Amino acid sequence: NTGDVISVLNWLDEKGINVVIRNNGLQSRPSGIKNPIWNMISSVMASLYQMELENIKERTTVGRIVYVQNGGKLGRPKGTSENQKSFLNKQSSQQIIKALNKGLTVREAGKVAGVSTSTVMKVKSLLVA
Repeated sequence: NTGDVISVLNWLDEKGINVVIRNNGLQSRPSGIKNPIWNMISSVMASLYQMELENIKERTTVGRIVYVQNGGKLGRPKGTSENQKSFLNKQSSQQIIKALNKGLTVREAGKVAGVSTSTVMKVKSLLVA
């Protein structure tokens, strides 16, 4: 949000770090001197980005509501549940198990198997159970 962006930019400014917005060439500290309009422009841009994010969320929510009202169904299709044994026997699950047994972290195992960290955590929890 805008407040977070401004506090991070202020923290970077206190550390003397020059922040550059590359698509418009704006810098917070060109030549080591604080840019006088930097705070105004960065806060306006942060507010615009926050407003756009809120608009995207609203449009997505409205789209989902309209989809459901027109007979659409959200979520996993019925009858597609998978038992634990078949889940653990999948190739990706086997790759995760091998990676975890080698001592890799959850993130590293996810990268090796090409899956999300939540999938790795699911495999890990099923192995413990």
